[in-house]
Order: sequence, then C-alpha cells, then structure tokens
Amino acid sequence: MQNKLNRLQVFSFALVIVSLIPAIAVTACAKSADQKQAASIDQKQAAPALAFDQGQPLYTIDIVSAAGVEILDHIVQARADIHNGDIKQAKEELSNAHRHFEAIRAIEPTTQIKKHISIVAKYLGYGEKEEIQPYFIPLYASLDTIADLVPISSAKAHIKKAEDNMNKNQREAAAQELSEAKQSLIYTEIDLPLAATEGNVTMAQQALAENKPEIADKALKAAEQSVMLFSFGSTETATSARNNLSMANHNYTAGKYQAAKLDLAAAIKNLEEATASNNYLTANLADGLLQEAKAIEPAIEKKSNETTTRLQALLEHTNALSEHELELMGIGWNDLPKTIEQTRQALANAKLYLNYAEIDQLTLHDQDKTQEDLKQAQSYLQKGAENETAHKGVIENIEKKVQALQKTVGEKRDENASQQYADTLAQLRLIINNKL
Repeated sequence: MQNKLNRLQVFSFALVIVSLIPAIAVTACAKSADQKQAASIDQKQAAPALAFDQGQPLYTIDIVSAAGVEILDHIVQARADIHNGDIKQAKEELSNAHRHFEAIRAIEPTTQIKKHISIVAKYLGYGEKEEIQPYFIPLYASLDTIADLVPISSAKAHIKKAEDNMNKNQREAAAQELSEAKQSLIYTEIDLPLAATEGNVTMAQQALAENKPEIADKALKAAEQSVMLFSFGSTETATSARNNLSMANHNYTAGKYQAAKLDLAAAIKNLEEATASNNYLTANLADGLLQEAKAIEPAIEKKSNETTTRLQALLEHTNALSEHELELMGIGWNDLPKTIEQTRQALANAKLYLNYAEIDQLTLHDQDKTQEDLKQAQSYLQKGAENETAHKGVIENIEKKVQALQKTVGEKRDENASQQYADTLAQLRLIINNKL
C-alpha cells in the first residue's frame, strides 16, 4: 500500500512537471514569454475553481509551479551571468523574475479576500454604518471557502471585533482590527517561501547596484532554495512538517508563542507519519527530528535564544529531508538503468548528510554531529563512485573536499566552510538532477 501511495505521489509530481512544459517552451522560443504568461494567468483566473488537489485548485498549482520555474530560471541565469561578469544581464534577469512574483500573488487564494478587507477598511473612512454592515457578511463567507488551505480563526476573530467596533462608532479601532485580519491570512505553502525568495532577489539587486557581485550571488543562492518550496511542492510528510515548522519559526520570532506551539504540534504529527516511511534513511532521520521537536516543545512558550537556534536548526534539517524526498521522487520518475538509479540515490543520500553537516557546523556548532554527518556523506559518496563512470572524477573531487571539511571542523573559519559546503552541494545537485 505504501509503495502504491509513493507511486501516486510521484505521478502527481510528474503531472505538475508536465504542466510546465508549455510555459518553458514559450520562454525558450520568444522574448515575449512574460507577457504571454501573464495573459494565460488572466484567462485561468477568470475560470471557476472546480478541481482540487489536496484542497488546492489545480489551476493554482499549475500557475504557481509554472511561475516558480520561471523565477528559478531567471535566478539561475542571473547567477551564471554574475560568474561570467555580465552584471548588466544579471540585473535584467532579476527584473524579469519580479514580474512572476506579481503573477503568483494575483492568484493566491487569500488575495481577493485581502482586497475585500481593504475595501471595507476604506469604506470605514466615510461610509454610514448601515451602508458598511452588509459588506461584513460576504467577508465571513469568503473566509470559509479557504478554511482547508489557510488558518482562518484569527482572521474571523479580528473581523468580528472590527464589526463590533464599527457598531460602537470606533472607526480607527475597527480599521486596525481589519489590518490585523489581513496580516493573519498566511498561506504557508506559498506566502513564506515567496516572501523569502523575493526578499533575497531584492537583496541581490541592491548588491549588484552597489557593485557587490559576491553578496548578490550569496543572496541568489538562498533564493534558489526558497523558490523550490513553491515551484515543486510535495504532499510528502517531511514537506508538510517543513511548512508547519516554517510557521512555527515565523510565529515564535514574532512572539506569538501559543501559535508557534500549535504549529510545532502539527509538525510533530507530520514527523510521526514520516517515521513510517518505507525508506529506511527517511524514517530514521525523521525519528531524530521528531525527538528534537518533542524536546523543544516544552520550551516554546517563552523567548529563549537557545530555543530560537534549535527551532531554526530543526527547520533547516527538515527542509533538507524534504528536498531529499523530492530528489528521490525525481530519480524514481526518470526511469534510469538500475545501476545509475542506485548511484543517484547514493549521491542524494550523501548530499542529505552534507546538508546536515552544514547545519550542525554552522547553525548548531556541534562538532561531534558534524563529524558524524561528514563520515556518512563520505560513505555514500564512495558507494556512488562505485558504478559511476561519467562523473567519477567529479565525485572523487567532492570526496576530497569533504575530507578537507573534516579536517577543519572546529576551526573558526565559518565563511570558508560555508563556501566549501555551497560548492560541494551545488556539484552534487547537478549530478543528481542530470544537469552535469
């Protein structure tokens, strides 16, 4: 049954990829791809949301995934331009990426509701109570339509307070409640990674404007990671855990400890499900993450630097496991010869442990865990090199870099280590995804 479920998930993932082909083909054929993409979005936005997958409209998945791939394409090209010294072209690529951020926001399930809230807030400035009252009714109804996608209880409470304040003729207080209602509508699957991606792209643009290409490249590397979260979303349990942990971090940082506790509890449930995976490595690492999440849970009700660090590391570890699941799905779908498939899986496992090592060294500063992670990465690299011919030299070079990392663990050269991890992980990612 689990194998059948995994195959269905792979098939669902493939359908999303197939749906991207027309958009990618248009981009390859003409410079007017961005305008055509926008026109396609306008057409689909006008259509009713009749089909749903995991509670999300299928056309939304299609558009968000397509726009996400376009953003990723512009980011990757911008990084290539930076490395080639073509700063002017890199700036143009990043400007093009921004168009797709706007396209994604246009079709988010919360967008129209937020606009409706804004309309009511403006009406508070001049309308009579009897005129404004009818506008609250569709607000409640529209919130119910997205209840399966977005937590709405907080938004409903703020809207109710806004209505009560309006009835008392306390217009400013009502407007403030409506503002907080808008802020509470966070569509985790898209909002947080989209904001992170756009923030890093903007940071890169500023760095390029100040003639700081290295800083721009670092920001774009971070943007690549976050754009993956909404470009190739997954129903895998580690991905769900990652989403909930992202919200937990967001709420904990904002001082919303009860909300963070609920998010962490949801992530714990996801991780419990992940421990039942038929992939031994996923199940084993998920169990470790589960124990860490449970250990953090009692401390999440108050501010602590230690809890902040542990929660961040838990998110980073879970994100690495989520990316690993997506990579395994991609490897399985490629229908590769058995030996090549085994090689790719071994390299994906090596990359996962290398990701863990980076987190344990640079976020947690745990030397023992880092050494164990690097040891595991070396073991899987050796397995990957056994049957690999086309990239054997590259893999052996990666092994040497990992050995160098093992020798420098504990030394105060985090910047050098960070770059070494980045280069090594990038090479592994290229091989795993058949891009080298």
